[in-house]
Amino acid sequence: LRVEAGEVVDVGDIQLSEGGAVNGIVVAAQTNEPIAGARVRVAQGARAFQPGKATSIVTTNANGEFFFTGLKDQVLVLEVSHSDFGKRRVSGVDPRVVGKSQGLEIELAAASSISGVVVDSRRQPIKKIAVYLIGADKSTTSSGGTTKTGPEGGFEFLGVTPGVYTVKAHRFGKAQPATDPKGSPYARPISAEVQVEAASGEHHEVIIELR
Repeated sequence: LRVEAGEVVDVGDIQLSEGGAVNGIVVAAQTNEPIAGARVRVAQGARAFQPGKATSIVTTNANGEFFFTGLKDQVLVLEVSHSDFGKRRVSGVDPRVVGKSQGLEIELAAASSISGVVVDSRRQPIKKIAVYLIGADKSTTSSGGTTKTGPEGGFEFLGVTPGVYTVKAHRFGKAQPATDPKGSPYARPISAEVQVEAASGEHHEVIIELR
């Protein structure tokens, strides 16, 4: 468009784009029913929003739907979670490609749970022991994290995504010397673990013995 000096030109309405968009629905894997109240988070690419459009976490509506707008042109990873279902990550979400950003259907499997007790060699419960839930990626970040045993040596992990896990109990301490200068025994570091295959919608109980 060329405008001469002193000339007034009416170009009509100009519509400004709000950036890229991502939308979809979250459903239960077993029933295909929509899941309301699921949390959908931009886990990677949180800086992909245009200025003033930074809404990196949304919640699904009554129909299980979610919407993101104001996105820059870059590939995203979404993390979807709900207290009754296992967490799921969806990679390769691209606002530039309709098939990878519009009408996404994300299935969540019913969550599992794992509980148990940590005992010593005499089968007595041990309180305040660190317990780790470790996923196949050797990380606690995506699997449920850590907890400590209660007064009766018990622990629990809820909302566990179905899969194979290592449940590890660890007591911190000092390896040497065997006693301190006053003759009191040092608590040596010790750990033990068990493998659990967490099935969808099921509860699993374990006993971890520290020797």
